[in-house]
Amino acid sequence: MGTGGGLVKYNGAEFITYTVSDGLINNTVRAILKDNEILWVGTNNGLSQFNGKTFRNYTFNDGLGKGTIWCISRFQGYLWFGTSEGGLSRFDGKRFITYTTQDGLPNNYIYSLLSDDKYLWIGTSGGGLSRFDGKNFMNYGEKEGFYGKTVRALLKQGSILWVGTRDRGLFKFENNEFINYFPEDDIYCAALGKDLWFGTIGDGIIRHKDNFKRYDIQNGLIANNIYSILIDKENSVWLTTNNGISKILSDKFLNYLENKIVMSIYDYKNAIWFGTYQDGLIKFDTDFITYTTKNGLSSNQIWDLAEFKDKLYIATFEGLNSFDGKRFEKYTQKDGLISNAVVDILSTENFLWLATAQGISKFDGKKFINYTTKNGLVNNYVRYIYQDGNKIWFATEGGASCFDGKKFKNYTTNEGLSNNRVNTIFRDRKGILWLGTNLGINKFDGKNFTIYTTKNGLSDNNIVSVIEYDGNLWLGTDKGLNIFDGEKVIKVYNQKKGLVGDETCTPNSLYLDIQRNIWFGITKGVIKYIPQNDIPNKVPPPVYIEKFLVNNSPIEQSENLKFKYNQNNIDFFYIGLSFKDEQDVRYQYRLEGYDKDWSKITEKREIRYTNLNNGHYTFKITARNGDGYWSKTPAQLYFTILPPFWETWWFIGVSIIGLLVLVVAGYRYRVNKIKREKKILEEIIRERTRELEEKSKLLNELAITDELTKIYNRRFFMETLNQEIRKMIRRKHPDSLALIILDIDHFKRFNDKYGHRTGDYILTSMVKILKNRIRSNDTLARYGGEEFSVILPSTDLKGAQTLAEDLRQSVKNTSFQFDDQLFKITISLGIGIVRSPRFFHERLIDNLIKAADDALYEAKNSGRNQVCFREIIYEEIEI
Repeated sequence: MGTGGGLVKYNGAEFITYTVSDGLINNTVRAILKDNEILWVGTNNGLSQFNGKTFRNYTFNDGLGKGTIWCISRFQGYLWFGTSEGGLSRFDGKRFITYTTQDGLPNNYIYSLLSDDKYLWIGTSGGGLSRFDGKNFMNYGEKEGFYGKTVRALLKQGSILWVGTRDRGLFKFENNEFINYFPEDDIYCAALGKDLWFGTIGDGIIRHKDNFKRYDIQNGLIANNIYSILIDKENSVWLTTNNGISKILSDKFLNYLENKIVMSIYDYKNAIWFGTYQDGLIKFDTDFITYTTKNGLSSNQIWDLAEFKDKLYIATFEGLNSFDGKRFEKYTQKDGLISNAVVDILSTENFLWLATAQGISKFDGKKFINYTTKNGLVNNYVRYIYQDGNKIWFATEGGASCFDGKKFKNYTTNEGLSNNRVNTIFRDRKGILWLGTNLGINKFDGKNFTIYTTKNGLSDNNIVSVIEYDGNLWLGTDKGLNIFDGEKVIKVYNQKKGLVGDETCTPNSLYLDIQRNIWFGITKGVIKYIPQNDIPNKVPPPVYIEKFLVNNSPIEQSENLKFKYNQNNIDFFYIGLSFKDEQDVRYQYRLEGYDKDWSKITEKREIRYTNLNNGHYTFKITARNGDGYWSKTPAQLYFTILPPFWETWWFIGVSIIGLLVLVVAGYRYRVNKIKREKKILEEIIRERTRELEEKSKLLNELAITDELTKIYNRRFFMETLNQEIRKMIRRKHPDSLALIILDIDHFKRFNDKYGHRTGDYILTSMVKILKNRIRSNDTLARYGGEEFSVILPSTDLKGAQTLAEDLRQSVKNTSFQFDDQLFKITISLGIGIVRSPRFFHERLIDNLIKAADDALYEAKNSGRNQVCFREIIYEEIEI
């Protein structure tokens, strides 16, 4: 890759950069051509020739044309270079010959070159298009029907020449006739694979197959300025841009509704319908039609969709809506609905089942029948409903409930479920029931649960949606889509694997339409997966041994490597080149002469062998791409470790005679020596163990303790607050949690007046007062400077206010004496409190701290030496 920072080599795992410090003539690389085993590199200041190890450079002084080298081509056995000032340069391996406007070129600024069997085609800046047969130039302009002045891209497709210009878009030249496309576009580059690709400046990339199709940042490109295109052996399309590199893998994913949060998908009356989080109901057949509260919806926040008695029913947080294609009808608590917050719908033959935040409603089209924990439901916050034959399953915040029409049977962690927060339920074609929780996927055989988590290859443990396709489960998680065969994950789709969205690409909902396309809604739109376009990569990855170390020193690879007996620590570094799915490349290796069989499949790219015995060895390595295709032949390296001289036959004979003479005396000496050494060693070990225990204890204290006050530091405070909130949420009936943040009034002026020694004394003395007032299960920490924090688990507002007032009075009534001086101080306190949250969210911690901080700020603005409070409304946190 040519960059503004040098020449970059990429092997699928790491980038290696070559710059002027390595011998490159200039760090701004404009053109690259591989010619046999030589790499030619055009830069802003001349030409570099690279053999993989060293550079040889050429400039104007060597006869090369002046200026930037924009392009390189081979034509009629010569290398040709297009320059920005000196026209066209030809190189025969020894010297350069230059062609300029004096020889017939239309302009000396050359942007692009393309060679075919007959001609060298030349794109210039300001002079349009030119053709060279080795002797004469033929120039094309308005007279010939070509209106472009600056030609940046040239591409040959059979007998057709494609010409990309900066000022008049794209031209197709066939049968001596030019046809113009996209006259407003700036075409910068082009490439030919199975399709034609044209890169533009500012308008993304254009693909031509049967027609033209454009891709830009809305489709997942990293930027819209495309500077070069490469189509590799695996048919991946690589694009360099002004903001990095994009790689187009295939058309298996199509993206719609950019930046809309899609919560539900449903196939109704020959159209796909999408329920969004805040943008209403969207219908899609050939176009998108949006319905909102302006059209009669109760709310634009839609959670689920289902068809019942020929109507589309919509679950919102403001009640249930039905839609007959013309108008919306609303149902709320006034009509008998148990709660207006409807989060899921299940349509059965006779009833519509509704999951809400306060229980279940069953609807026959006229009236509602409601069920709660009073009827046996495990928890009233129901997240999902699933029909399983004659039974109905409910996924709730407190476990799963199965309803047979008369009574509920409940399943929680007590029965072996991985976690009580159940998000989804599904029975596959084999009859196995699966329950997705926020701690993995659970397989249920009717008696026992088997739990699968990230340890089994899941990209994340929070399972939010499940469907089945071609015998595999498709699991939507917080970190992408997992294809699961019932025992292990066989593939993960996320942002790096072609999905458009944020880094997590969480599929909020999964839906299989009647054409067997898979739809999944994410936080940035909806994605349609087209299975027939998911073509496996059948190109086996070539594998190379990149580096070979002996006793940590690099060794040049050759056919007859021999090492001394003590050169027996060997490192192999290898790489399999598969650029379609770099992260999915796996390896197997074997050291013949040492390993009995091939290794287990691994993702590691290096292996070390230590203390190898003398002998003959052959290291072999093979690689597999993400679709299971292995290298055709393994890479291998043969080497020999020679025996030490004392293992030769002549030395062994002499040694046996000497050893027989010394054996008796040596035996006694050796035994005594071993005893002495053992005693010394045991004493050293005991002493060292004591030292390590003392150091470990000291380091643990330092890591969580404030050095001055000897109470917990801010790091420990943040970890404890996180744990206490999670602990609170896991309870069946979450209570309140309070946080106090306090600081010393006017402490900076106090420090400036009396000095930091006095200030430190005040801090440590005040901490003693605080520690004597709080409970044993409360956590006191130094929040920073003169600020302190107290975490109060299971504490309501009244309890927090009582403690805060006690702390304020105790500090106010205490006289602090230091260096024969008496001091009085006051403190201001802010209380943040959260009551009974349903979910954990990172923003819950931030908002609790902010609430206490804002309350402290109010106390200070109101005159200090006060207690103020802020209470978090949970609905603000859940979003």
